[in-house]
Amino acid sequence: MNTSKELSLDKWRTISKGQTVSRSWGGQKKSAVPDCTIVGYMKASTGDYYTPPVNVC
Repeated sequence: MNTSKELSLDKWRTISKGQTVSRSWGGQKKSAVPDCTIVGYMKASTGDYYTPPVNVC
């Protein structure tokens, strides 16, 4: 699954140490991910952040 052309903007948030922010992006079919691997990416004012690859099969 390639979502490189998708962009989802959210409001500015300030998070303190120990706090957690989560967001649901909706479900996708496993069949949309032929290699069974997904990763996450977030661009923030403090830098770019990636999640490690996750196997979804």
